[in-house]
Amino acid sequence: MSKKCPPANKDESAWMLRVKELPCCIGAMFPDEAKHCSSGYYRDAHHELDCGTRISHYDTSSLCFNHHSPMSPLPMGESYHNGKKRFEAKYGDRHVRVAWTKDQLF
Repeated sequence: MSKKCPPANKDESAWMLRVKELPCCIGAMFPDEAKHCSSGYYRDAHHELDCGTRISHYDTSSLCFNHHSPMSPLPMGESYHNGKKRFEAKYGDRHVRVAWTKDQLF
């Protein structure tokens, strides 16, 4: 289980709301995967971890339900919480997702 960083302050909360407004970063970075993105579902501000610890509320990426949830209908490894090692082997590590997210918001 991940260790929690302190509760988000006003600026961090606003940042995470902006992240949730972005399209799923997997569908955006890998156009062939866009067909797997869940439309009509939420997009979550996924907190990226370093050695099981949340780094910061700013180190987040936008993931749709299908690419984020362990309850995803996608095969093992295509959802972050349903096969993290396979997910990162296929889509790149957290640095790629965070960099894409920050590029969209700056």
